[in-house]
Amino acid sequence: MRYSFQLLPHVNIRYRQASAELALHELEHILSCYAAEPSFTLESIGGCLFLTGDLPPLSASVLHAISMHSSLFLLARREGDTLCPLAPLSTDVYPEDLPEVLKYKGKTHVPFTRMLINLARSAARRWDVPESEITVLDPMCGRGTTLYCCLQKGMHSIGLDAHAPSIREGDTYLRRYLEYHRLKFSRDAFSRTVSGQGVPGITYIVGADKEAFRTGHVHSLSFFHADAACAGSLLRRHPADLLVCDLPYGVQHDATVQGKPEHTQAMLRRVLPAWKEAMKPDGAGAVSFNRLTLRREALLSLLSASGFTVLSTPPDIFVHEVEQAVQRDILLFTPAHPSSHEQEASI
Repeated sequence: MRYSFQLLPHVNIRYRQASAELALHELEHILSCYAAEPSFTLESIGGCLFLTGDLPPLSASVLHAISMHSSLFLLARREGDTLCPLAPLSTDVYPEDLPEVLKYKGKTHVPFTRMLINLARSAARRWDVPESEITVLDPMCGRGTTLYCCLQKGMHSIGLDAHAPSIREGDTYLRRYLEYHRLKFSRDAFSRTVSGQGVPGITYIVGADKEAFRTGHVHSLSFFHADAACAGSLLRRHPADLLVCDLPYGVQHDATVQGKPEHTQAMLRRVLPAWKEAMKPDGAGAVSFNRLTLRREALLSLLSASGFTVLSTPPDIFVHEVEQAVQRDILLFTPAHPSSHEQEASI
């Protein structure tokens, strides 16, 4: 059976074609969990971008996975040149604008963040696992875009950031948002001890309504004001299923070690072993990075040296230009032994 999926139009014309290519690869990764070789292509219908391909009649599980796609606008079955719209499954647990309202300079685009989560979920083969049983870690969460994307879809999330103002702004935003929408929640501020020092943390427990909150059908979101190297200690008892991170785009990371900026490669060499410790052995991660300041070969080497297995993808499949100084790429990886996943064969 032939299907066509219309993509959300991107406001940035320069980025529109690149985002469509990324959407194609995201769909292929999602469907690879259900079909051996899903084959979709980009096409223009009435001036709008669609992904078109052949699939067996959609089962409930496949329809659910496709409905989670970061850029899905319209889902349709093809009958010749006719589009027969299908109703995608509702995947929203909380209001759709939750990750969108908070604006700030350097914020990662929400559909791109959702795509990273979906790529990591595909790499970990977690599409048969309910969202309520998935925990996502962002070890450099900033103001929390990744965490809000996860909460909105009903996943649990944990974010770390060394920049205290970012954590405070994220905390303030989420509390006000939940109060404004009259969502039932609790907020607990606490401290965890890591290497003899206290690490401030905030955990939100949220229910879609009072009955869900009363019966324990809730979702958790935690902020930690902590260096990314604390991830292993903080998540040792309850490691994450997925790790998602948009790495710094500059040569140096804004977070400081002993009061000084830290080179991104040095930072990664220091924190990656802790990220591996913070993940389940059968989990997976997706990191995006700027190829103009961090070479793909260098990042792959750092991940491998820290015990990760980088999954095989064509070298340039995710490369796209964000702005003149940012050429973004993505690597997918797992902490599992190489025998359980195919290691990247070429750079």
